[in-house]
Amino acid sequence: MNNIINLTISGQPIAKQRSRKGAHGNWYNPQEDIMFQIEKEIKKQLPENWEIIKSDIPVTVNMSWFIAPAKTKATKKFIDFIKNEDIIHTQKPDRDNLDKFYLDCMSGIVFHDDCQCGAGELIKIWSVNPRTEIEVIY
Repeated sequence: MNNIINLTISGQPIAKQRSRKGAHGNWYNPQEDIMFQIEKEIKKQLPENWEIIKSDIPVTVNMSWFIAPAKTKATKKFIDFIKNEDIIHTQKPDRDNLDKFYLDCMSGIVFHDDCQCGAGELIKIWSVNPRTEIEVIY
């Protein structure tokens, strides 16, 4: 493992939702459109002539989610408090659902399948600049 790719997805981090059962009993992914947008952003940030990481290569994925407060919580006092980006976020969305969403977005683009990802550090942080920072090591 000596190759590293860094990706930054701007905007409020997104957590994985469950599939939904629609009309006539058909199942669908309610996040299909947003996943497509995130996948496009990931592809733009990959090096030119990118070749997907082979399926037999283990991958470490470190993710940091910088989450903006809801407008109801975003008082001036709280905004000033979180400007240094050193306060851990301990509310919804859950860390595992954030992790799953972004791993699913990278599957088939960065690596073959998210089962290749056996290690990684995850952290949620309050921020006035919402984004997702991803480090892929292989």
